[in-house]
Amino acid sequence: MKPQLKNQYQELGALDKANKISETFCIYPFTLLFVGSGGTPIPCCISEHHHYPIEGDGKDRDGHYIIPTESLKGYWNSKALERTRKNMLEGKKDPGCSRCWVDEKNGQASKRISDIDKIPGANFGTFNTIEEFKEHVIKRPKILWIDLQMANLCNMACRMCNPWNSSEIEREALLYKDELSKDDAFRKRWVDPLEEVERVKDYWRSPEFNQELKDLIPTLEVLTVSGGEPTVNKYFNNIIDFCIENDYAKNLVLKFNTNAQQINRKYMDKLKPFKFVEMKVSMDGTGTVFDYIRHLGKWETCSKNRLMFEEYRSEIFDVNSDPTYQILNILNLPELLQWHLDNNLKVTNLNPVHVPEFYNITCLPKEIRKVAYDKLYEWTLRKDNEIESGLKRSIKNVLLHLQAEDLNYQRKWFPKFIKHTATLDKMRGQSFKEMVPELYDLLKQYGY
Repeated sequence: MKPQLKNQYQELGALDKANKISETFCIYPFTLLFVGSGGTPIPCCISEHHHYPIEGDGKDRDGHYIIPTESLKGYWNSKALERTRKNMLEGKKDPGCSRCWVDEKNGQASKRISDIDKIPGANFGTFNTIEEFKEHVIKRPKILWIDLQMANLCNMACRMCNPWNSSEIEREALLYKDELSKDDAFRKRWVDPLEEVERVKDYWRSPEFNQELKDLIPTLEVLTVSGGEPTVNKYFNNIIDFCIENDYAKNLVLKFNTNAQQINRKYMDKLKPFKFVEMKVSMDGTGTVFDYIRHLGKWETCSKNRLMFEEYRSEIFDVNSDPTYQILNILNLPELLQWHLDNNLKVTNLNPVHVPEFYNITCLPKEIRKVAYDKLYEWTLRKDNEIESGLKRSIKNVLLHLQAEDLNYQRKWFPKFIKHTATLDKMRGQSFKEMVPELYDLLKQYGY
C-alpha cells in the first residue's frame, strides 16, 4: 500500500476552529436536534446518546433511566444533553460520540470536524470573535436545525438496513422470524427490535409532536428529512404543505434523502417555494451491485431519473449524492464515482458504514483491502483534474480506512458477513456470485 496520507481534519483547518472552544467541541448539541425513526431525539444522525441516559431525566416502564422523548423541548433541556455539552466544553470525549472518536483516531475527518461550520447561523465565520460565538451559540443553545428520520416506511430493503428504517425489512423479519432468530446477528438487528418498532414507529402521528414541530418551524434555518423513504411518506408531504401554506418555506432550507425510485416532476415542482432545496440521492453502486445492495430498487430507474434531476438543478435547487461505502461496494467505488462524473451529479461526501459491523470495510482481509486501495488510488490519480477538493478529501479518508488494520475485528465480524450474505441470498433469491462478481472472485482467489 502507498504511504499513509496526512490526517484530513488537520488539512481542512477545521480542527483549529474546534480547538478554540475545546479539543472535543461539536456544534450539533448546541444547534441541531435529530429525531430517530422511533421518535427518540439525539444530537446527530450518528450519535449513540440514546445508550447513555442520565439520572434526573426520567425512567421507563422497567425503572431504567431514559433519554426524555415526551417532547422535543424536553430533550433540548434534558440532563443528558446538558452533560454532553459540558463534556465538549471541557475537552472530554462524550461516550455517545464514539463514532467520531474512532474516525479521528484513524486520522479521518470525523463528522464533528467536517461539519464544524455547517450550521448557517452558528458557524465561526458568522461572528467576529470567538467570544461573540460563545455568547450567542454556546451560552444560548437554540434549535436551528431539525433532522427528522420519519418512521420506517420504505419501498426498499437495503442489506445494511434494519426494521427501524425499512418497513420492507420489518416485513421480511416478521415473515422469517423463526429462522432468523437462530442467527445471532439477525436476531439482534432484525428480530429483537420488532416489538419496539411496532410500538413507536408512528411517533410522528402524535398530535403533540405535530404541534411542537409546527411551533418550531418558523424559527428554524434548516429542516432535514430522511426515512425510510420520505417521498412515499404522506407526512412528509404534510410538512411541505404546512411550510408553503404558512409562507415559512421562503426562509427555510429543505434537505431530504431519496432512493429516486418514485420521485417525479410534479413532486420536484412542489418544492420550488423553499429558500433552498438539497436533494441527496442514495446511490451505493452501479448496475447489479446497486440492485444487490438496495434490494427492491432498480439501478435502471435511478440512472434514468438522473436526466430529470439535471432539469431542476439551479442556484436554489441542488441535487447531489453522499454514497456510503462498505464491503459490498468498495471495489465498485471507482465505477460509481466515474458514473457521477460522467453524469454531472456531484458527490459531496463518502460515508463509511460502521453498523452493522460486518459491513464495515475493516472486516475485509488485507489482500482484498489492498486491491480496493490500489484501484481507488489509481482512479484518483487519473481523475485528479476532474475531482473537486471536497471529494478528494473524502476519498483520502476512504484510503486511510482501507489502510487501517484490526485483525481482532476482522476475525470477529468477517465470518458474520459471509453468513449474513448467504442467508439474505436464500431469502431473496439473489446471488452474491452473480451480482457482485468482482468481490466474490477475489474472495475465492485468496481462499475465503
